[in-house]
Amino acid sequence: MTYWITQLCGNSEHEDNTSAALIVNKNTANSAKEIGFEVINLKRFDNLSNNYERRETIFETLFSGVREDDIVVVQYPFYISNMNFNSDFIDRLKERKAKVVGLIHDTLTYLNEDYDVKTDFWFQQYRKFDLLLVANEKLLHRLKGDEIDVPMISMQIWDYNYSGKVKEKKFLKELYLVSGRQIGERNYEAKTPLHMIGKWWPYGFDPSQPSSIDVLGEIPSSQLLNFFEGGFGIVNTKNLLELADAEMWKRANTWHNPTKLSLYLASGLPVIVWPQSPHAEMIKKYGLGLVIDDLNDIDEILENMTEEDYNQMIENIKPWQKALQSGFFVKRALNLATQYLELGFDEGIVK
Repeated sequence: MTYWITQLCGNSEHEDNTSAALIVNKNTANSAKEIGFEVINLKRFDNLSNNYERRETIFETLFSGVREDDIVVVQYPFYISNMNFNSDFIDRLKERKAKVVGLIHDTLTYLNEDYDVKTDFWFQQYRKFDLLLVANEKLLHRLKGDEIDVPMISMQIWDYNYSGKVKEKKFLKELYLVSGRQIGERNYEAKTPLHMIGKWWPYGFDPSQPSSIDVLGEIPSSQLLNFFEGGFGIVNTKNLLELADAEMWKRANTWHNPTKLSLYLASGLPVIVWPQSPHAEMIKKYGLGLVIDDLNDIDEILENMTEEDYNQMIENIKPWQKALQSGFFVKRALNLATQYLELGFDEGIVK
């Protein structure tokens, strides 16, 4: 029996290094390789629409080594626009009698308000899998409520593989927001300095008001973990919403695992999430940062915080930091998945 996992490769070296989706996808595949998985490499194939023969040729090539009863973990969706490819990929693996696991990065259905649980395309694909590895438990329970009757394991949080140095954090009354998308809506008037990091400036955002905001521009992801000296990393907030379709990203940040959450914690930086975050209870329970409804309250919150309070968060983060850097959460989920599919052990299966 062979264990397989898909990896989506960018069409350029630059894309591989900067796209959050590709970073998480690559980190996940690398962690899987460390525990014995083989990789099926994907890219954004051209000319897939209405081209059955081309799709079949690609599948024959990709699956040439897959045998009956092999376990194939499919990082899903592929971010390949052609729907037929997404659907046929699972079907062809099932035809080979492989056991197919869906590792769900984003549930695209929940970016919209209206959907039919019976006919939604993505839900139809989820029901084909033998097992689902779902981003977090909040999303998992919503999927169960939407009649996805497939065994599920919660990933909890994405890993952020890293083996370099990180700076020791100190109590600084400063905020950071790392984003690869434009800020489409801003309502931040606090005095606490807010440093914006991303490739999107100068599009869609005017930093001239208020003076507490400054734009640092793009910093390569490979350098970010050793960049932060202290303060807090903003994961999600209603005061700074990404893209023009702010409502869509509100929904995304209510259900999905943000890459920046893993980035900050892997760097050892306390985080700020909003109450709707699927990780809000985790942040509170383990003391990994702050849960704030209105970011404009940050001045008062930091005024009442002591250096001892901050240093305790740093200590709380350290085991999480080590786990995220080493791929712990991916390896945990994959080990639980293989134990379930091979042996029937249901540890980790959320009832």
